[in-house]
Amino acid sequence: MAVPSLAAALGTLLGGRLSDRFEGHHRKVIVPAMSVAAPALCLMALSPSLTGAIACGTIAVFAASLCYMPIFAVPLRSLTPELVGVGSAVIVFGGQVAGMVVPPVLGALADAVSFEAAFAVLALGPAIAAVLALVTPQDTESFNAALPRRTTLVPTEKEPT
Repeated sequence: MAVPSLAAALGTLLGGRLSDRFEGHHRKVIVPAMSVAAPALCLMALSPSLTGAIACGTIAVFAASLCYMPIFAVPLRSLTPELVGVGSAVIVFGGQVAGMVVPPVLGALADAVSFEAAFAVLALGPAIAAVLALVTPQDTESFNAALPRRTTLVPTEKEPT
């Protein structure tokens, strides 16, 4: 568990740096990273050795962790200071719910079908994340435009410094 956890920490830090470099355009990080995570999950399930499974799992965790900060980038850059906490909480809540729902569902699928089938379904998550990164707002202006009824909750121009 130490190696994948270290890879997750490094991936999160690197993802934050990349997010800053790409000014919140999260698809530039998420699409390539999830394109690595999905096959790594499948290879992990098919690995004939423990070492291979750990290596593939570490690659999958690192790639997925690269996406953590880019997912936060647009809301953190776009929401007013009064709403950043709530916006962050919604993102974290979604991740926590997935963390509670996915393991028992995959366990039931592994029992009902096979271990390999469960990991193949798990690999759909990165594929879905990559597709969603292509269609979600990439900057404050498009984030603001995507709000329901064109309600403005985010600043539309930067404050003078």
